[in-house]
Amino acid sequence: MRDFFTIRLLFTFFFISSSIPVFAQAIDQILEEDPLSISGGISLNQVAYTAFGDEDRRSPYTYVLNGNIAASLYGISIPISLSYSNQNFDYTYPQPFNQISLHPSYKNVRTHIGYVNMSFSPYTYQGYTFAGFGTEVTLNDHWDVKAFYGRFHKAIEYDSLNQNDNLVGSYKRNGFGTQINYQSGNNRYGFSLFSAKDEENSLQNSLDFIDVKPLSNIVLGVNISQSIAQKIFFQGEVALSSMNRDNRVTEEVSDNPFSFLGYRNTSATNLYVAFNTGLSYTGKGYVVGVRYERVAPEYETLGAYYFNNDLENITTNASVQLFEGKVSVSTNVGLQRDNIAETKHSDMERLVGSMNLGWQIHPKLQLSTSYSNFRTYTNVRPIDESFTTLSEYDVLDTLQFTQIAETANISSSWQIQTSKTLSKNLNVNFSWQQSSDEQPLIDSYTSTSMYNLNTVFGIRDRERNYAISFGANASLNQSPESNVKTYGPNCSFTKSFFERKLQTRYAMSWNGVETEGELTNQVMNFRSSANYSLKEKHNFQLSGVLVSRNVKNSNDQTASEFTVTLTYAYNFGATLIEKKEK
Repeated sequence: MRDFFTIRLLFTFFFISSSIPVFAQAIDQILEEDPLSISGGISLNQVAYTAFGDEDRRSPYTYVLNGNIAASLYGISIPISLSYSNQNFDYTYPQPFNQISLHPSYKNVRTHIGYVNMSFSPYTYQGYTFAGFGTEVTLNDHWDVKAFYGRFHKAIEYDSLNQNDNLVGSYKRNGFGTQINYQSGNNRYGFSLFSAKDEENSLQNSLDFIDVKPLSNIVLGVNISQSIAQKIFFQGEVALSSMNRDNRVTEEVSDNPFSFLGYRNTSATNLYVAFNTGLSYTGKGYVVGVRYERVAPEYETLGAYYFNNDLENITTNASVQLFEGKVSVSTNVGLQRDNIAETKHSDMERLVGSMNLGWQIHPKLQLSTSYSNFRTYTNVRPIDESFTTLSEYDVLDTLQFTQIAETANISSSWQIQTSKTLSKNLNVNFSWQQSSDEQPLIDSYTSTSMYNLNTVFGIRDRERNYAISFGANASLNQSPESNVKTYGPNCSFTKSFFERKLQTRYAMSWNGVETEGELTNQVMNFRSSANYSLKEKHNFQLSGVLVSRNVKNSNDQTASEFTVTLTYAYNFGATLIEKKEK
């Protein structure tokens, strides 16, 4: 592995050398900032609560004092937040304070220092946080380059007395990566390299007894987006991941495509492939395409927290614009399956289909509808299929299970009146969803259907600074166990005063719940609030909520809850030390 370390050291030296001018240029820009400034805010939130006809579900009085301060030193921000209440005390930073990240930049160069993360592609390196440094450079509107080096894991000795954390022990892990992209018009070509390695000597004791071994990984990725002809566009990406699951194994068993980087193939090394490709055709007012993706079983890299692997996706899509763009239709149909190597005792197939339709009936009237059908098919085979089926009951060893979820939605928007001072709108939305489970040889299956209807009529008067709305909702939930209906009206009114410095709002709703045709529950909800801003730094808010519930049972129980909230917030900002003019 000596060649591997040599390449890593050369990469680090090149990276640091190329970054020195960048830092020098960024420092020039940083020195133009004010040496020290501070900004932030403080708020006091007080809540009073009482209940009638039932037990209190919270404290009768609570308060919370929140504060956040961001001190800026030459443009570098260090945020801190504090909170105090009569229930608990907390003093925190947005992240643990030992995880500071700086992002100085200059023109087309951006640098990351500290605890940061970057992203190349889903198959190579995707958002894994490291402690180190990275840079992103854009050149000539054609080239963009990313590079980083850092520590991914600390060395943590196993502690049998402290196993609360998910990570009970780990080797120190360092890694680096680079990505180079070239773009010309709609054509784009990219190359990615990522590598990470655990240091087996970073711990005094090995972690074999908890099945944690020192790993190493190197990934190469290539992506292409290319116009084949004037109307045909090709996109593809392929990645090769070589994973060594125990660095201590040194005996080579065969060649490795990464041998030119000093990476050797041992009995603990596996090579995985992931790729996707797509082809689309753009015509006059329409687009059709097909896409294929395949991710090998156990495919993973050390540059991502989680991978979906062992899958194959085939999807087709089409979209069309009709009647001068007034009607748009798009469809997407796909098939997904796993167990592509046929090594598991179960496999799954999933059929996905969707359609969307948009229709501008009139400049003031629009209609949209959508439908999707998700079907999952699972087949669990017997452990040994070579056994001969002797009777009809032997088929029970094989589980064939289908899950279906269908959704449909229709919505319309009608601008009844539109002017500079007055507008009136009517919105109606209907949705339906059904899910079911089916299994062969079983007559009964579970199925649940949900219907929901919402309608809102609103008026907004800009001249008098008020808005009012009236609405209604109804829903039906059907299942083999019960049928539940929920319905009721609602309304709201908002009004502003004193050049919109004072905002008020009032809202009311009623909902009834029927189970098997019998009214079982009623809920009344009243809300009001007032918000006042003073000199853009002081904000006062007072709100009240009254909820009344009536449960139709043997006692015909009625309970109410009343909550009042008073909030004061103050925002500030000041430059404590100003820069000296030259």
